[in-house]
Amino acid sequence: VTVDLVATLIMEAKEKMVQAQSFLEQKQWADAIYAAYTGIINSAKALLTSTDAKMRSQAAITRLFDQHFPDLEVPQGSLPALIANMRTQEPNAEFTQPFFDDAQSFLTLIIQTRHAQLQR
Repeated sequence: VTVDLVATLIMEAKEKMVQAQSFLEQKQWADAIYAAYTGIINSAKALLTSTDAKMRSQAAITRLFDQHFPDLEVPQGSLPALIANMRTQEPNAEFTQPFFDDAQSFLTLIIQTRHAQLQR
């Protein structure tokens, strides 16, 4: 039995985004932010898994992603920029909804990129 680690990580990212949506609907802002963040990290790790990147931590994933995929149009311009605000912003509707939307856009970008990789 062969397990496609990239597909598994993408599936986990999708699950985190479903959780984030549920938390968002319940106005559990901090939980929604964390679930969306985890979805972003899982998405980035999925694509990095297809490279020779050494990913030992979330910080490494964040740092290495833009190095390995500089041409991707990541929301907010880069992966570090995408997640940077979550450390400084208060968990509220004004921040959480746009952060969630960017996380969803990032996941879509990852899925599209992976699909293109498999078509080669």
